[in-house]
Amino acid sequence: MTAAAAQAAAQQLRTALLDNGVQRVSIELQPGVGPKADPWGVAPFVRGLGHHIASYPTQGATPGLGVVKGGRKGASPLQGPLANCYGGFDLTARIITLGWANHPGAGGPWSVPGWGTVPLDNGRPYILGWEFEGGYLEYTDEMHDFMARCGAGTLEWLGWLNGREPAPLECFGEHKDPWAPGRKIDRIGYTAKSGRARIAAVRGKKPTQSEEDDSMKFKAFRSDPKNGGTGAIALAAFGIWYLVPNPDYYNLLISDEVCTPYRNVAPNVFDYYRVLYQLSEINDTEMAAVLSKLSADEAARAAAS
Repeated sequence: MTAAAAQAAAQQLRTALLDNGVQRVSIELQPGVGPKADPWGVAPFVRGLGHHIASYPTQGATPGLGVVKGGRKGASPLQGPLANCYGGFDLTARIITLGWANHPGAGGPWSVPGWGTVPLDNGRPYILGWEFEGGYLEYTDEMHDFMARCGAGTLEWLGWLNGREPAPLECFGEHKDPWAPGRKIDRIGYTAKSGRARIAAVRGKKPTQSEEDDSMKFKAFRSDPKNGGTGAIALAAFGIWYLVPNPDYYNLLISDEVCTPYRNVAPNVFDYYRVLYQLSEINDTEMAAVLSKLSADEAARAAAS
């Protein structure tokens, strides 16, 4: 199969994800790790599988993306790509490869009536794997919704790929459940049953206008001094955190103070492990002003570097 044919299949997956309410989808296709004679070949997928990377939001929007694409180094190297698709804290779905990816490892068999059996220890040709950021902390509601919509889009695409109706919920699972029961839980807090229930709740549904508006709002949090925090204030949106360096900034909201992007701040500055409580939501007009200022700050820093 040619790279162009793989791109066409990726466009179909992108459409399926968008149809199920994923807001941002990026095609960043690269060859898989399958047969050398056909590195761009689209594998005969019949399943979808969720994994987590083991990361914190304070590490950035996409801390694991480079490893997913390029593979794991060190004492136990593993060739990339390590997953077919990737979901970051920025709530963007990225399609990495539609060939084989080194994600499932040993496991199986996995049977679904009418959808065949994935053989023992041979998941790569049959399982489309998603790596999602997270794995240490409970996911935000926005991240839960995003991952569910990625799963729903995957099932729709599996139907297209196989010339059938969308695949049933039983065709999406977790790394531990049902593929590899002897492994640790991966995604954190998920079982096959709970993951499928979340997919069922959003399947074929795009967010309503009010839901989209809510997801676009920043929320302000203070690190609670009563629980060992510093009292620092942070803004959160799209699963990304921004530190407010001066408490007065929260009251002024838009001022000459620079809102430092999360990636330039050491993780412990956020006291992310402390108890955070919500102060308020910022309305759409204020949110747009914050985004505009953050973009301007980023541009100024880039120009100065």
